[in-house]
Amino acid sequence: MPRNYKCKGVRGAWSLENLQQAVRSVLMHGKSEKKAASDFGVPRQTLRRHLEKARNGDGVEKVLGRPTILARADEDKLVGIIINVEKRLFGLTKMDIRRLAYRYCEVNNINIILVGKQKVLRRLDGRLLKESL
Repeated sequence: MPRNYKCKGVRGAWSLENLQQAVRSVLMHGKSEKKAASDFGVPRQTLRRHLEKARNGDGVEKVLGRPTILARADEDKLVGIIINVEKRLFGLTKMDIRRLAYRYCEVNNINIILVGKQKVLRRLDGRLLKESL
C-alpha cells in the first residue's frame, strides 16, 4: 500500500456562494436545474435538495455529513470534563467514555436512541484521540 495516498474524491468541492447563485438563478431567473448545476459547478442532486428547502422557506447552507446529536457547546464541555479526568491520571477506557457521554445526555435531557448513542460516542472517541495528540 502506498504511503503517500491522496484522496481522489470530490465530495463537497463546490462553494456555498456557487450553491446560492445556482438556487437564485433557478428560482428568480427561471434557469433549468440541470443548466444551473453545470454552470455553477454544483451537483444536480445537491441543487435539487437545496431548491426544495428554499421553496419551503429554509435557508441555503452547506452541511456535509450526518447531523450531530450534541450541540457544539455540550460536546466541548464533555470533552473538557474527560480531558480533565485524564489529567488527574484516571485511566478511562473507551467504554468509560461512552458511559460518561450517555450519562451526560441523560442528565441534560438530550433524547438519543441506541443508534444515535453509538454515533455520538464514536464521534467523541475520535475527537478525544485528536485532541490528546
